[in-house]
Amino acid sequence: MSCTADSIGDIKACARQNYMQGATQIKLMSSGGVASSFDPWQLNAYSLEELQAAVEVANAYGSYAMSHAYSKVSLLRNLEAGVKTLEHAFMFDKDVYKAMKKNDAYMTTNMTAFSPYLGEIEAINSNPASARKAKTAQAAFGDYIDNVNKYQPKLGFHVDCVGGVAACEQQADHSIYLSGKFLGNHYTLLSMTSVNGEIVKLAGEVLDPYFEGKLGVVEEGAYADLLLVDGNPLQDLTVIGANEKWFDAPKRDGIETMKIIMKDGVIYKNTL
Repeated sequence: MSCTADSIGDIKACARQNYMQGATQIKLMSSGGVASSFDPWQLNAYSLEELQAAVEVANAYGSYAMSHAYSKVSLLRNLEAGVKTLEHAFMFDKDVYKAMKKNDAYMTTNMTAFSPYLGEIEAINSNPASARKAKTAQAAFGDYIDNVNKYQPKLGFHVDCVGGVAACEQQADHSIYLSGKFLGNHYTLLSMTSVNGEIVKLAGEVLDPYFEGKLGVVEEGAYADLLLVDGNPLQDLTVIGANEKWFDAPKRDGIETMKIIMKDGVIYKNTL
């Protein structure tokens, strides 16, 4: 469900239409992108008033707004407007952290932006403009990892994959590897479990599809979503699929070290 919205009125109408069609939250494209064809990644697309319009509708539904945002201007503008999760957030720094803390906000970052294989993505290497943007973006994002390790924001895990199942498995596995390498295994596991669970709950009591309990934690009353692995992911993330390779990683049929997969109390895999 997507919509081109070029004014406050458009934004409100599109947001309401999306909720009517079953959306659980609203996503805004408030800055440019690397693989996109029509904008520089530094673009600050929406005004404060336009962002506030989307947040107003989301709040009316008891839900929240999330925003694709790269630049510091865009990040701070979104937080001022009341956006709850920042997607990508590569220009994260001390000022952004303070604004996130004040607004109890989250961010999620696709770690593949820091991969040496980034330029092999077809959407980038097939477009000279995107290839140039990727180089300038990676250079500009150089402080991100140090700042995240220093300030420890509430960081969720996302992969940002467009493609089939096999391609997304490769990207997810590589993303886990990169997150562990740059941010540490413990922080990575928190982002994949409890923090992501908190983000899902931002959809509110009415729109949350998992309204019966908490997600991403092991406690009484929470959803029984459990993995039993042969190994300790705090020491070695390969036991949950982490892979240093990306596009040249062999296709896999499951993860051998993942012995039990349980979702909502139902066991889908058991190789004990």
